[in-house]
Amino acid sequence: MCNADGNFVPWVSSQADVVAMDWHIHTESQWMLIADMTPGEEDVKYNGTVSSYYIDPDEEVYVGKCDFIESTFKVIKVRMIANSDGVYGPSGGNNFLISCEFANREDERNANDNVFKKRLTVMVDGVEFLLDKSRGGYSNADPSVLWNGRRYRIDNQPALIEILKDMGVKRRFYFNWKDEV
Repeated sequence: MCNADGNFVPWVSSQADVVAMDWHIHTESQWMLIADMTPGEEDVKYNGTVSSYYIDPDEEVYVGKCDFIESTFKVIKVRMIANSDGVYGPSGGNNFLISCEFANREDERNANDNVFKKRLTVMVDGVEFLLDKSRGGYSNADPSVLWNGRRYRIDNQPALIEILKDMGVKRRFYFNWKDEV
């Protein structure tokens, strides 16, 4: 803040600011990855946010919107948070898909891939969903862009499936990967 003469004046809280209690001290997050996601229209059997990179690598357009907030590992952006229904064959069921782009280093991608293989806890709207270990992964071979993705079976998580199908509603997603929860 500056006064009328352009000189810096430090901000000092007023009594009203202190009494309002609409602030808190920033603390370290317990979550490994945080992203805001707004599901877009269903596209190629996916619900959520999907980069068309998966459909056509030459033209990347997103279905839905995903804003990367923070991470404890070196994520550049989140490429996909989605539900796939039957994409992996008739017995494939519902899968929760997450894909992240990492800094352009093979060792970082491999280290993060080991994290993604663990059990995943997703929290949305204050509700935690405990998913099993990853059912498989996918990554690209393009050396200019390093990304990795994992899929987790969610047939037993109908509330999470409905959240991913809730078009146009922005929600904050929190992610933790652990060996056992």
